[in-house]
Amino acid sequence: MLLLFLIIILYVICTSCPYLHGLQCDICGRQCLIPDMPEQWKEHKDECIMLLEKNMEYSFAVQRSEGVSCSICMEDVTAKSSRTERRFGILVNCNHPFCINCIRQWRSSTSYDNTIIRACPICRVPSPFVIPSEIWIEDTAEKNRLMEDYKTSTSQKPCRFFNEGNGTCRFGSHCFYRHGR
Repeated sequence: MLLLFLIIILYVICTSCPYLHGLQCDICGRQCLIPDMPEQWKEHKDECIMLLEKNMEYSFAVQRSEGVSCSICMEDVTAKSSRTERRFGILVNCNHPFCINCIRQWRSSTSYDNTIIRACPICRVPSPFVIPSEIWIEDTAEKNRLMEDYKTSTSQKPCRFFNEGNGTCRFGSHCFYRHGR
């Protein structure tokens, strides 16, 4: 417990103090390694490696997303002009790429039956919802992780239709947003 407290204090000092403290980490370059504490070195380097791996995975995902075209407008999603347009609309049950605006426009159409609108416009595989994402994801395991993260983040936000009990949500029990306080 005392070791953890010392590490936290040292971290605060290293990240906020303009003077040099400790030895330099060869991974992150910060001067925060206490010379006489090898366990602190290992813990810090493990954190640095984990953060480095996470950043590399994200960089590779961004690189894989470049050049992926929307199946509706046929434009490169990552090359669109505004930042809000440079998002993919990931369908849970198929692997066709769409920009978020095109798939939302498709799903808001009133010209077709609800079962057609809730399906992929290319392969017609039903997908109950669209997940906005800055990177293109095809892998099923990554897509499931994205779906769970999306459900978790939306469950923290109040449902705009339910209006804290003063309205009715048209999605009922299928809504991912918070109904209540």
